[in-house]
Amino acid sequence: SGKVLTVGIGLFAAVGLSAVYFVLVVPSYPVNIVIVAMAESSTSERFAQSCLFSGVALRHRWQGANIERFSEARTYRVENAKHKVLSEGVVAMEFTAPGTKTFTSISHSGSGFIRHHVFQELMKDEEDRARAENDSDYLITSKNYTLAVIGRDRVGAVDCVLIETKPTHKDKHLFDGKMWVATDDFAIVKITGRLSKNPAFWVKNVDFVRDYQKQGSFWFPSRVEATSTVRILGTRILTIEYRKQIVSAPQ
Repeated sequence: SGKVLTVGIGLFAAVGLSAVYFVLVVPSYPVNIVIVAMAESSTSERFAQSCLFSGVALRHRWQGANIERFSEARTYRVENAKHKVLSEGVVAMEFTAPGTKTFTSISHSGSGFIRHHVFQELMKDEEDRARAENDSDYLITSKNYTLAVIGRDRVGAVDCVLIETKPTHKDKHLFDGKMWVATDDFAIVKITGRLSKNPAFWVKNVDFVRDYQKQGSFWFPSRVEATSTVRILGTRILTIEYRKQIVSAPQ
């Protein structure tokens, strides 16, 4: 069972990023990121970083002012390299402003150990982060990252600026990777990367992909997949699928 626990630690660290990247749109914020992104001088590049960091910070503040309550259904799943499902759980999550998240289990199958040491730990971590509201060490800030605009791309029907992210220091909650940011509203549409530090001796090379979807004026995570290599046990894959978001905003 100790080896199973190390799997949980690694996957838990990878998807612990969920609280960091729950970002919302700021519909009224004027965006000139496209012009900045295409500039080549070092001054413009620094300005681009400043705009990006400011945009993310504004979304976090806007979230607190514009969401009273939201609920969703989630499916948590752990598989091996052959995509055999080892454990799966469906839960309902409800958020109430300013910082309360509650989880209710709907169903579960497979390993009870993974349920307790992976799924429930993920939910507990998310509840704690929601209450704290000040986990600044793991936000996308100039303290933690340098950002470089490397091009343009599309994700589905959304025009995006493609950004390379480099952590300023190694931490199991920070990542080295890429972000796709919508050119019209600073929404983060997709993130891919690898944790900058292995979360445990037994767990290495934690890679993840996080996709977002738009619901009304808001952007929510739609799917997360985290893959890690566990010594002796091999590859383990954790996915979280989000659906049925219902949002209540102040009148």
